[in-house]
Amino acid sequence: MAKVSRRNIFGQLFDIKPVNRNGQLDWERILKVKPVLDLRIERERFLERQEEPKIILTEEKPPYLIDSWQILAEMTEWEKEDLELESKLRIPEISPIKIELEIKERKRRYPVLRFLITSIFLGILISGLVIGFGLSSNYLKQNYKFLAGGMSFLVKNPSFFISNFNEILKNYPLLLEIIGKDNPQKYLLLFQNPSELRPTGGFIGSYGILDIDKGKIKNIFIDDVFNPDWQLSVNVIPPKPLQRISGGWSMHDANWFFDFPTSAKKIVWFYEKSGGATPDGIIAITPRVIEKLLVLTGSIEMPEYDLVITADNFIEKVQHEVETGYNKTLNQPKKILVDIGSELLDRVFNNPDLDWGDILSMISVSLNQKDILIYSFDEKIQKAILEKNWGGGIYYPISNIQYPIINDYLAVVHSNINGYKTDRVIEEKISHKVEIQTDGSIIDTVKIWRHHQGGNLSYPWYNQVNSDYLRVYLPLGSELINASGYTKTDWDYQGLKLSEDFYQENDFQKDSLVKKVENSIMIDRKTGTQIFEESGKTVFGNWVYLSPQEEVEIIYRYRLPFKIDLKNMPQNYNLYIQKQPGTYSQFKSAIKIPWNWQIIENYPETINGILDTDKVLGVIMEQK
Repeated sequence: MAKVSRRNIFGQLFDIKPVNRNGQLDWERILKVKPVLDLRIERERFLERQEEPKIILTEEKPPYLIDSWQILAEMTEWEKEDLELESKLRIPEISPIKIELEIKERKRRYPVLRFLITSIFLGILISGLVIGFGLSSNYLKQNYKFLAGGMSFLVKNPSFFISNFNEILKNYPLLLEIIGKDNPQKYLLLFQNPSELRPTGGFIGSYGILDIDKGKIKNIFIDDVFNPDWQLSVNVIPPKPLQRISGGWSMHDANWFFDFPTSAKKIVWFYEKSGGATPDGIIAITPRVIEKLLVLTGSIEMPEYDLVITADNFIEKVQHEVETGYNKTLNQPKKILVDIGSELLDRVFNNPDLDWGDILSMISVSLNQKDILIYSFDEKIQKAILEKNWGGGIYYPISNIQYPIINDYLAVVHSNINGYKTDRVIEEKISHKVEIQTDGSIIDTVKIWRHHQGGNLSYPWYNQVNSDYLRVYLPLGSELINASGYTKTDWDYQGLKLSEDFYQENDFQKDSLVKKVENSIMIDRKTGTQIFEESGKTVFGNWVYLSPQEEVEIIYRYRLPFKIDLKNMPQNYNLYIQKQPGTYSQFKSAIKIPWNWQIIENYPETINGILDTDKVLGVIMEQK
């Protein structure tokens, strides 16, 4: 039976940048987009004859249950031709409705993001229904498959509902707004690869558009991030570290700021300048969400590829197939991702033994561990997202009403700049030591130990030098005492050697936020460390190059900008540690107080383990 081209979200999770191992542009890869340019004339013809969508999705049968053969039967020949053309063009604004089909013995397929996004809110929606919030019958009919699964879960697990009753009441109105209870919502989806770390979780290999109305997925579109980048209507100078690999700044590099709301707004700006429609919000995920899902569904046999895909080998096997293992004649490197996605979703929706409680727990864990990040342009919704710590926002101290409080802060943030996928094989340990002086001043020491475990691994993208622009975020006004262990470099060096004159002659503009940050940069004379202000924090910046099998320990010793008031005791010291999305580093902390002081309370006693979520360490102390 004939096939209609289908674009699946798994197909863009692991994109390879068009550069070779020397960091130079790979024109052989770049020219692969030439067919897109050659089809521009056909695209114009296609746009001219577009009318209202011919396919009407009735209420009797929810859209995810409509058989693809039935849709094809209702199409004219020119509609089939245009559908095939649209799939080749891979440009989102061509069609008012994105249809993703694969004819395979009438086997039903489900878009993975319908599951991911709806699952996040499933427990709240179901629980709201149970306690009488009164969703409409039309809403129930449109979403009965998810509702039925949630009801089954609650029947089997009544303790979940009881123990989470207050949380359900608190979150229910917010989550209804997010899924379009009153107004349709458009979300820009980002897929970040932590094997190539960037501040908010990883390199953005692809993006998507999700339209949702009253909990119903109306449209889903996934595309290579470089496609809108090619259509960018403005020239923007990149942040200086990025100038080592790129002469211009665009959407795929726009998650440059550790504060996710800041990066989210920058990403949307580039998307709009590339011809994209303004979204209501952003949802970013990493492949670890898929790994966690595979833990629940079990291994997937792929006889066509002679593979068994598990949570443990998912990234390695898929990366190998996408980069080098695919059939060069068919030239479909992402086909394995489509096939894995289809089988995975069949198991999720058709396995009666799958525990919805585990699904909900997985989504909750992914939110807390920042493998899922959310941003909304609605101020009320965004405020609630940040309060839940679902939005990757930088923490700002709040007052403590019991005792005077000292708010310390730490975030270690890596940016892989042409370091391939080497962050996947980097082991990291972070230690933080607080020393309170007799005069009340506070000196902190942060040690960052990294070990590159590549070099003789099976996959070449793990056996390269890890090129890392390291940023350490600290309380505003922190003073550097000493630094060591990093790679000393010429800060004026730019790999592409594009001058200011070049940018001016070619009408490149400077981003106002990047300009503000770079204007605040000072180079410490003693250590050569960059010191600047970003998102209300003082930041220390250095390059760290790590070769395979090499170890390095970067040490920063600095003085905090505030003291303990010796006349106003007891005092409360808080350290808030924010993890970088996509990282799972080992972390330990220690505090040293003067001999004539004592700690009367601490919470928790220590932090010594994996930094898988943001952490808080606090002590209440006084003089003896």
